Amino acid sequence: MHLFKGKKSLNNNHWVLLAPPMRDVMDISQKHGILDIIARILVNRQIKSDHVINFLTPKLKNLMPDPFHFKDMDKAVARTIEAINQKQKITVFGDYDVDGATSSALLKRFFEALGIDISIYIPDRVLEGYGPSSGAMDILKKKGTHLVIIVDSGTTAFEALAHAKKIGLDVIILDHHIGEPKLPEAFAIVNPNRIDETSKHTYLAAVGMSFMYVYGLIKKLKELDRKQKLPDIRQYLDLVALGTVCDIVPLKPLNRAFIQQGLKIMGFRDNTGMSALMDVIDIDSFPTAYHLGFLLGPRINAGSRIDQSDLGATLLSTHDKQKAKEIAQKLDQLNTERQQIEAQMIDEAIQMVESENLQTHHVICVAKQGWHVGVIGIVAGRLKEKYNRPTLVITVDEKGIGKGSGRSIPGLDLGSAMHAAKQKGLLINGGGHAMAAGLTLEKDKIKAFGQFMQTRLPDGPIKTNLTIDASISVRGITIELAEIIDSLAPFGPENVTPKIMVDQVQPILSKIVGKDHVSCILKAEDKATIQAIAFRSAETPMGKYLLNPAGKRCSIVGTIKLDTWQGKKRHKLFISDVMVCDDA
Repeated sequence: MHLFKGKKSLNNNHWVLLAPPMRDVMDISQKHGILDIIARILVNRQIKSDHVINFLTPKLKNLMPDPFHFKDMDKAVARTIEAINQKQKITVFGDYDVDGATSSALLKRFFEALGIDISIYIPDRVLEGYGPSSGAMDILKKKGTHLVIIVDSGTTAFEALAHAKKIGLDVIILDHHIGEPKLPEAFAIVNPNRIDETSKHTYLAAVGMSFMYVYGLIKKLKELDRKQKLPDIRQYLDLVALGTVCDIVPLKPLNRAFIQQGLKIMGFRDNTGMSALMDVIDIDSFPTAYHLGFLLGPRINAGSRIDQSDLGATLLSTHDKQKAKEIAQKLDQLNTERQQIEAQMIDEAIQMVESENLQTHHVICVAKQGWHVGVIGIVAGRLKEKYNRPTLVITVDEKGIGKGSGRSIPGLDLGSAMHAAKQKGLLINGGGHAMAAGLTLEKDKIKAFGQFMQTRLPDGPIKTNLTIDASISVRGITIELAEIIDSLAPFGPENVTPKIMVDQVQPILSKIVGKDHVSCILKAEDKATIQAIAFRSAETPMGKYLLNPAGKRCSIVGTIKLDTWQGKKRHKLFISDVMVCDDA
């Protein structure tokens, strides 16, 4: 139901309170003995009563599919075993992001456990760009490689893979990006998102597909020799969890199981490189999805964004403690440098958007010569959040070639639009997911590309509805409730963080903390209070109201989170939006 008669909030949203069928809510609440508000959240996420257990406590033994149901998995496993038996050199070609780094590290650690030393090749983000190239295939051939395993890319690398075949390289692809009707020339393409695939597991990240591949290898190796001692692949779930969280894939039960079980493995700190990075950034508590997505992931990415593309994969695959410590410290330093570059680019991009009134466009497209190619994806994400529009950020080099990154909003498939633009001849290369995509194009086609994207994605105003799971009193927000909500994590696509509304509260003791965050206490009419914070809001209408409410009460929508400080638990409301209740 729409709240406040269509009035817009301080963040320019209409508020919509979800009204799930009460019969379904009561069924889940009574059958599983959980609070009504939690049952509401589950029903809002389309969780049926008989699926609640798998959602709350997902177990791999109940959710893992047969790896050989994926097309070409049998061919990929057979060719790998042939390479092992013939002692052929195997090289993993990985993408430079976290998903690629974790996939590459997983395969290296697995093959090492089999007694096989394989190599990792990560392309340079600036010099080589995304995905395999003919030049990279030549390098691998000269180094004696027989079998190339490409992870997190390759499904649309027609030219590079045709060249690989020509020079005698067999290629296995473990990918998850959207494919085209035609597939490139590869020995095996294992990808749940290839057009002819019938698997329902389209939501897996590349590291999830890499795990499926090693699971298939283990099964086949056991069939061939039951006495052979093989590694327990559950030890690699920390890598699967990290890649899955950072690639922002849908959090279906199998991915939730990967993350929950992977966090447990990560807590043992058996991965030398990951443990070193956790030490550098002072993670001394049990790791959570927050640590993966906001602390570890950005640092793994920092190497490829700013300096050296293979640092993340090297860190996650090394067993050398001193080497791990040195790389972890370097990645932490590079992340600080990345943040400085990012802040400047965001300021420049916002000025460009608002000076040209681009925020009124259906799709925001900004381009500039000299922007750092390693940060354009982050900038696109920040602009998308600020303007609630699909956003494309392009940097142009001195040769007149633009490289871009895009981020979308739910319901608008950016990856498919990118493929359409490529088929129109507007792009040299392009592709990705529904929510994120990359592209390469000539400078003189940027304007035409931007116009095409305006027409390709659905017309009409972007919806600015803020969806709310439930309404609750301030007094009803407790540490116990925060703990239960926290148990629904990890949050992300298809399991968004629950949004809760509290009505008729007064902000008091407001202040700016950090650079531009607003901290305050929300006081209800019955005198109950809760600590709250609104991030990056000091200069926004919402932040200005919180700092000076002038006696006006408001309703707040936010997320309830558990905070542990010096061993003590407390709950806090992270503010998403404000609706001023009193007339001006």
